[in-house]
Amino acid sequence: MNEQDFFKWLGEKVRQFRKQAKMTQDEICTQVGVYQQDLSSFENHGKKIQNAFVINEIILATGHTWQNLFEDAKKKRNSRLTLRAIPM
Repeated sequence: MNEQDFFKWLGEKVRQFRKQAKMTQDEICTQVGVYQQDLSSFENHGKKIQNAFVINEIILATGHTWQNLFEDAKKKRNSRLTLRAIPM
């Protein structure tokens, strides 16, 4: 995974967290102080917002933490590893 792939994955997770929190992009933007167009670009392409402090504020605004983010990634990785370990 390269850096751009990481930010794209991170943007997708932010969108999932925002939707789970039943928040609109406008609500997040008002709370955090970012432009809606920038949040949209981040959620869809991993672009515009590549500042860890701002991303942290967005994640916290959804009621989640970085720990939640990486727990999900670990679960996904472990399930993939388990599937690979099944002999064919």
